[in-house]
Amino acid sequence: MKSINIGLLVGIAIIAMVGLSFLATAGGIGGASEYSTFTAAKTSGKDVHVVGSWVMRDKSNYDPTLDLFEFYMKDTTDQISLVQYHDP
Repeated sequence: MKSINIGLLVGIAIIAMVGLSFLATAGGIGGASEYSTFTAAKTSGKDVHVVGSWVMRDKSNYDPTLDLFEFYMKDTTDQISLVQYHDP
């Protein structure tokens, strides 16, 4: 049986960790990495995070067949929009 070169395995592991770290910080893994408002998100065409708070006084709904949660959220500019959150 052939002996496994430990140095080679360690090198491959280090390269894999560096590659995954790069992808995670560059947005390749983990989805959107930019924070935005509703207005900017609608015009940008990119995947972004919208920072805001749930408007509990307005209607919310969960559809288990579609695994979809719908609610209203107010962003940092006080704009309120309907959010459709798939696979919550």
